Formats: sequence, C-alpha cells, structure tokens
Amino acid sequence: MCYRDRAGGYTRLLRTRIRVGDAAPMAYIEFIDRENELRQSKPPTPQPPQRPSLDPWTRSRLSRQFAPPKEEKSSESEI
Repeated sequence: MCYRDRAGGYTRLLRTRIRVGDAAPMAYIEFIDRENELRQSKPPTPQPPQRPSLDPWTRSRLSRQFAPPKEEKSSESEI
C-alpha cells in the first residue's frame, strides 16, 4: 500500500500487446508522482492548404491532356 497517503493525481495508461492465449488487450497503469512528469500536449501539425476544385470543363481538358496514349487496334491478328 505505497499509495495510501496519496490525495489524488493523474494516471497514465500505456497500451501493450494483445495477449496470445485469449487475445485480450493488455495495458500498464502508472500513477504520475512528480509534477514534472506531466507532459504538455504537442501542437497539431498544420494541414496542407486545400486546392480549389476544378470546374468540369477544365477537368476534362486536363484528363485528355495527361491521359496515357491509346493503343491502336490492328486489323491483323498476331500469331
């Protein structure tokens, strides 16, 4: 009973592997004792700017311009 005198605080859950026998998820629970042990959250990573959507006419022109070349059909059958 080493935490009998503890007034309160934070806990940390560390998820570990799945148990082999019954596939139960396992985790460690830790009591955070020191004030400096609390970590600040990282700021979110900036998202890349969104491109405006193309109108249908421009989209069809670009798809024709960058489309792979079509194979020509030969009338002779290859042997």
